[in-house]
Amino acid sequence: MSRGGKRDGAGRPKGISQLSDARKMLLEHSPAIVEALMKKVDEGDMAAIKVAMERIVPIVKETQAPVTGENIIERINNLSKLVENGEVSPETGEKLINFFISVPDAIQSEKYRL
Repeated sequence: MSRGGKRDGAGRPKGISQLSDARKMLLEHSPAIVEALMKKVDEGDMAAIKVAMERIVPIVKETQAPVTGENIIERINNLSKLVENGEVSPETGEKLINFFISVPDAIQSEKYRL
């Protein structure tokens, strides 16, 4: 057999569907699995709570929300509204506000360097 070449018998055997037997079992038993998980959640099991929260309320990936405004004050106010509405995380909002505040200082120091 050549290096990196295809071997006979490699891959999924014929007759096996893409939906594996384990996945089929999970689907068949999913009501019982959810019931057992929720029982653990009710008991205060933190691992079960984490699993339930990750499946029920998945982590939202932040998107780039436009921050508009005529000046820095307007942009900071608009950014605060985006954070308030949950469109921008508080951490990202804080970083952007610090950036907006630092821009005038950077421009001023550049003027004096020239």
